[in-house]
Amino acid sequence: CVVITSISFPSEPDTITLLASLVHSANGGEGGARKERVKMNVKKLPQSFTGTGDLIAALLLAWFQRGADLKTVVEYATATVQAVLSKTLQASDGSVRSRELQLIASRDQIANPQVPDSLRAERLP
Repeated sequence: CVVITSISFPSEPDTITLLASLVHSANGGEGGARKERVKMNVKKLPQSFTGTGDLIAALLLAWFQRGADLKTVVEYATATVQAVLSKTLQASDGSVRSRELQLIASRDQIANPQVPDSLRAERLP
């Protein structure tokens, strides 16, 4: 599985694009591979954060371990990161220290992600 999480295009300066691709091999890798590809656009937030790459990597792994398909994994992981960042922004007083990811405060969103329509991934051919 390959996931690129922070693609920015000059034509869409307020958007981050995420691309993910996964190949499922059949019969232990002997032909018949099935491919999944998805794309998602996410609105940029007005602040930068540290640790979001580690967070999304952990979430992607966790949802794959639960047996979810690529589209669901990407949607759950991205929705969770966005929920954590939203809580972090709410708690922020503008200082660097206050931008620490609010993981404990977001534990319910981490365990049970709610995917808004704006964070639905598009399946690609």
